[in-house]
Amino acid sequence: MYGLHLTTTLETGRFGICKGVLTSNTDGFSIVVQGKGGHSAMPQLCVDPVPIGGQIIGALQTVVSRRLAPDQTVALSICKVRAGSAYNIIPNTFEMEGSVRTFSRQTREQVKTLIGEIACGIAAANGATADYRYDQGYDAVDNDPELTDIATKVIAETFGPDAPTPMNPVMPGEDFGYFSSCCRGFFLELGAANAAKGLTVAHHNPAFAFDEDALALGVEYNVSLLLNRMR
Repeated sequence: MYGLHLTTTLETGRFGICKGVLTSNTDGFSIVVQGKGGHSAMPQLCVDPVPIGGQIIGALQTVVSRRLAPDQTVALSICKVRAGSAYNIIPNTFEMEGSVRTFSRQTREQVKTLIGEIACGIAAANGATADYRYDQGYDAVDNDPELTDIATKVIAETFGPDAPTPMNPVMPGEDFGYFSSCCRGFFLELGAANAAKGLTVAHHNPAFAFDEDALALGVEYNVSLLLNRMR
């Protein structure tokens, strides 16, 4: 299975090549701290989930810095929190949602377990409970070494020896991971930035635009690769 993705991290005419793992496993999680709400003037009658949620958020930062080996690459981010309805009411619940990016299956499972242990442990220590859900998303794209070498040779022969551009694994995810987890595959990053045209803004940005000249190169690459593989 072969695929590609436009990127403005590389100039048009460059083909980003990474042998082995290219993108991350992309997972999400949610934690709902269940406390006991009440009047803000009488906190002793409540189990306030807000500071408990804050403790959990702070403690989750130690997963990367203290619970995993330094060579285990992880991005763990709390991206959404929700609690309360009025300034003087302690809420019943504190909700948070976050993202986890990892490169290996082992680290993926470790982080999944650690988040649950930390959240439920802190909640219990404060007289509350935590409902934890972990949603496994896309698998990492893992480029087959042989197919990577073949594609790199095709690119060099078609576009010149400087066109294949080595790159390191990147944290954004890609649904091509589903294919590369089922069969051998190769996925590359197709350069689509052009500084002269002012087209350098990254993806997921309102000002994003790419150099459409890259599209023809992508088609030519696919045709060249197909002809090579049909020999």
